[in-house]
Amino acid sequence: MCIRDRYIDIYYAEHQKKRLGVSDGQRKGELVSSVKLANLKRLKTISNIFSTSKLDLIEKDLSGLKVCYELTPEMLKTNHFCTKCNFLMGEADIPVKGRLDEIEDRIDSLLAEWTNTLFNTVTDPTLEEQKQYLSPEQRAAIDAFIKTKALPEKIDQFFINAILDLLQGFEPVAIAADDLIERLGALGPCDIETFQRKLKDLLDSYIRGKDKEKLRIIVKR
Repeated sequence: MCIRDRYIDIYYAEHQKKRLGVSDGQRKGELVSSVKLANLKRLKTISNIFSTSKLDLIEKDLSGLKVCYELTPEMLKTNHFCTKCNFLMGEADIPVKGRLDEIEDRIDSLLAEWTNTLFNTVTDPTLEEQKQYLSPEQRAAIDAFIKTKALPEKIDQFFINAILDLLQGFEPVAIAADDLIERLGALGPCDIETFQRKLKDLLDSYIRGKDKEKLRIIVKR
């Protein structure tokens, strides 16, 4: 065997070790666009609960797997390297065999870990009072998670917002119904624009000096 043929054999074998083929390339694409990974990315936005380093590393490792299935030994007779992916001997790329299985296991493991973390967070007794300030739909979404201990099959922004609203810590502003009616009655007859302005002034008097983003007004009878 001549030196060129030996080089071709060695190079081609190394190329096969460091590049995903057709089926694995397709599987990589399926993992990248999978519901599991999308769910993790959604949960990642709840940054005050989850440490994102594990997910960042998963995404980095997945994107680092290169796909190339077009090279043939015959092509190496005219070029000393693969012109499709520019693989060079001695590159520090990790062998791809088994990597997709390992990454998928890490995705499943992280989903299980974050599901448990979220469950422990939303079932904290100190948050029970905060649930009453959520909308009925938000409470239903969180209660369904608590009951099943399973995340929604496809996490959407509504579920994320429900969790964020639960965690941000609302400040209730209780308004006595009798007091509100009395103060509304004292406005006297007025046109719609005047009434809207006076109503806004009335509400502002209840919430002055408070963070409007964290307020929940409760009218008590």
